Amino acid sequence: MLAESYLIFKILDQQNQAPGGSGSGMPVNGSLTEAEKCMFINWVEGGRSDRARAG
Repeated sequence: MLAESYLIFKILDQQNQAPGGSGSGMPVNGSLTEAEKCMFINWVEGGRSDRARAG
């Protein structure tokens, strides 16, 4: 599930809201465009769908 992806928490700079989360957002030296963030969100969601089909 998207809400379980620590990567997404980090790129949205919300890592402190994740269980056990800490540190700074990603990328550390810069920022992602909204389109790049969407790409990661879609990638994570796509992977979740692949697992659901395989299981």
